[in-house]
Amino acid sequence: MWTYFFYGTLRDPEIARIILGRPLSGLAPTAAKLRGYRAMCVADASYPGLVAAPDDGDASVIGIVVTRLSEVDVSRLDRYEGPEYASKQVVVEASDGATIEAHVYCPRAALKLTDTPWSLMEWQRNDKKRFIGGLRRKALL
Repeated sequence: MWTYFFYGTLRDPEIARIILGRPLSGLAPTAAKLRGYRAMCVADASYPGLVAAPDDGDASVIGIVVTRLSEVDVSRLDRYEGPEYASKQVVVEASDGATIEAHVYCPRAALKLTDTPWSLMEWQRNDKKRFIGGLRRKALL
């Protein structure tokens, strides 16, 4: 079983259900924080990428930790994230203060990120509907 930290579109229960083929609630989602990074908008896209910010003591990314992911789930996540992202292991801090080792998808160097912070609430309000349409075109649904 695998543990992942979701910081972007996969935090949305509908997107997670579409990609994983099952409800996010079945993966014991727990609020968590990844310190030393920022979630920034990807250029010409509506989803985020992580940017390391080790010199900024206030830098952190809010997300969720999900557990009980199977090999099939990880394969679906890999397909969804595509070649622009690579999974790496990090340590996140759960809302109760516990530290948890988890995998997270980080953008590869070729992916251009902007200086604009990414917000799940703004994405849900402004881009989610169009994003789901893009998933249908890519046959990820």
